[in-house]
Amino acid sequence: MPLPDPAPRRPMHQRTVRCEGFLREDGLWEVEAHLLDQKPFDHHDFERGHRRAGDAVHAISLRLAVDGRMVVREAHAAMDDVPFLTCHEVPPRLTALVGLQLGP
Repeated sequence: MPLPDPAPRRPMHQRTVRCEGFLREDGLWEVEAHLLDQKPFDHHDFERGHRRAGDAVHAISLRLAVDGRMVVREAHAAMDDVPFLTCHEVPPRLTALVGLQLGP
């Protein structure tokens, strides 16, 4: 059933998330996710200055590899576009996930 017609509005932000799952040849399972945030108008970014409509606010990729017991064996991230320079500190910290078990 479709949504009812919206009230008058204007677009302010778009977030696109794509997640894919893979079975690797070595038997590990991988989940790869990509997140892209964009604004449909020019705007000023505090740390990066002028941004054009459609420029990435965030462009982030993440890949986790887990074994059959859901134990994280690999964790990688890439922050190709982020609004704060401190965001670049995140990818190296993902290694802390290695060895943790996902689930209850």
